[in-house]
Amino acid sequence: MVIHELSHTVVLISLGSNVFFLEVNTFALFLIMIKNQQIYQQAVELRKTGASYSQINRSLSVPKSTLSGWFSKLQWSKEVIERLNAKWGLISAEKVRLMNTERLKRVEQKHGRIRKNARKEFQTLMQNPLFPIGISLYWAEGVKANSNKVGVVNSDVHMMQIVGRFYREVLHINEGKLRCEIFRYADQNEEELKKFWSEKLQLSPMQFIKTQLLPSRSTLTKRKTTHGMCNVYFSSTEVGIKISEWILLLAKRYAGVAQW
Repeated sequence: MVIHELSHTVVLISLGSNVFFLEVNTFALFLIMIKNQQIYQQAVELRKTGASYSQINRSLSVPKSTLSGWFSKLQWSKEVIERLNAKWGLISAEKVRLMNTERLKRVEQKHGRIRKNARKEFQTLMQNPLFPIGISLYWAEGVKANSNKVGVVNSDVHMMQIVGRFYREVLHINEGKLRCEIFRYADQNEEELKKFWSEKLQLSPMQFIKTQLLPSRSTLTKRKTTHGMCNVYFSSTEVGIKISEWILLLAKRYAGVAQW
């Protein structure tokens, strides 16, 4: 193609044996069409190699919406999409697996540091008589299924008072973090139980989160659980891990346990 500017308004274009006279404005549109056609062909070639819209966009600066208009209804492009989806699906699955592995590794490292600190603290804490008592009570009556929730459930008032002191004086748990849950039978008054445990454990009514109704009981149980059962708890993964480590250390010291 040979181009000659005849004037400020007319351009002559020679294509082989064909000659065209175009106005300058029309010629500008003609050039744009040629350029767009070239870009389209380049986009087609990239797409056929399996390039995604994002990759073509980065190479040719063609908006994804334009690419979608060009290729979305073409069968061969749909097959490219299927191959890309399968490829990225495998990559995503592997990426998720690696992320989970790395996350678990970081969690285990963090828990390892917590257990190490618990072992360092054990000897000093053992000098406080309330510490082995509290750990023993937790070993017997504490929540062990959930490492994030630290709690002791029992109907014995004196035991729960010791647990309260253990939380406050040994673990130094902030009063605002302590919560209480009551378990009652149908013949027990909920408000009376809350008042009773609130006074005995020095907890405010706002710290009582919920009350659970228990199935009917026998005469023997009725005599033993005059005031229902109480669960005093707080949330702390770190303290939960430390308590598990302290129970192990206490067992090794007094029961001759070689391993957990």
